[in-house]
Amino acid sequence: MATSSASDDEELVHTKTLFRRYSKGPVMFNGCSPSGDVVIIDNISQRKSYNITGWYIERETDTQPLLRYILTGQFIIPPLTTIELWSSTATQLPVPPETQEQQQQSFVCIRTKLPTWNIARRWSVTRLFDHTGHIELAFVNPTSYTYIQCSFVTDQILERCSILFNNNYGIWGDDAPLHSNNALKADARVKLGIKRLREMMLFNDRCFLVIGEIRSFDNNQFELIGYTFCTSAKYDRLNGDAIWITQLVVGASYRGQGVAGTLLSMAKNSIADAVIIGLVSSYPHAVIALSNACNCVPIDLKFIADHAEDVIRACNVPYLSQAQLVGSIFNSQPLLTNNQQPVSLAKTDFFVDHKEVLAALEHIRDRWILGPLLDGHEFFVVFPATCVRHSRTWPSESSCNSSP
Repeated sequence: MATSSASDDEELVHTKTLFRRYSKGPVMFNGCSPSGDVVIIDNISQRKSYNITGWYIERETDTQPLLRYILTGQFIIPPLTTIELWSSTATQLPVPPETQEQQQQSFVCIRTKLPTWNIARRWSVTRLFDHTGHIELAFVNPTSYTYIQCSFVTDQILERCSILFNNNYGIWGDDAPLHSNNALKADARVKLGIKRLREMMLFNDRCFLVIGEIRSFDNNQFELIGYTFCTSAKYDRLNGDAIWITQLVVGASYRGQGVAGTLLSMAKNSIADAVIIGLVSSYPHAVIALSNACNCVPIDLKFIADHAEDVIRACNVPYLSQAQLVGSIFNSQPLLTNNQQPVSLAKTDFFVDHKEVLAALEHIRDRWILGPLLDGHEFFVVFPATCVRHSRTWPSESSCNSSP
């Protein structure tokens, strides 16, 4: 989707072209120039430095053979630092003064002896390996993320979202027929059409949509891989704006690859005065993605309890208007499940099947503090909307008004 060029529309539709990334920790790729000018590595940890001496980068494109670059010397990345590895023939971009003043971020620019990082016309794969040869990071395929204000969301866009939702969101649980006069069938896919999406997700003029698409470098063929509907509202308690994530969907083939976190980061950065952001979801990885979008802020149960009701009231999301907050942090006494008491849930009466959720919880149970999930409930979280640092761009990249 092209960025709008009319001055009145500059804040309504804007696009950022990135690469899908796989990362195992706070050291991650934050950009790979299609023109072969620069590779960017971030340390997003707020406290810890990382020694990546002896690690190496491998980059493969459709136009040139595999390239390997070894990080030699004492290659240590301090906290909140961006390392830019420029090719020897490229023109470096200066760091804008306002970026240094407004964001807690350090930039280190290194001119390598490489004449190019290899041009990519249709595809590229860029990987970072540790000194033992284990892959730590990878960037695969160019991805475009687009912010669209409510009035610019067309039925054609909603149709694409509907198809992705219907094929990927989930299936109805065993109790769904009991709570719908048998209108819903257990094990049938949860579906939403265009009309229902518009009614539920675009209910006021502060609603917006962020979509993620994979595209080719040299044509306009797009595949929708994920999206998030959101709304925002004034939140006087923290002297800023609240953002509510009303729906988050990522295609099954693209989960676990940073798509959800990037969608949520772009959504969060689209509201300049955002101070708090939240969602309800039966999927624990949606909660983790929102934490990642907030600079890996840990779940704060006291913060959730203090702000939950006020954020719901401020954002005025229709499907949450009658939701009941359930869990130990809200001083409620819900039924126990497997001898565990839920901690922070919203009773939304959305009886989606939880088999996939339970499997996910089993893998993260040692670090999951929101407790078990009850049928007809969803996990409830809010996070302080700390600033997500904006990445710099390079000349060949698409125009960008917001950065994940």
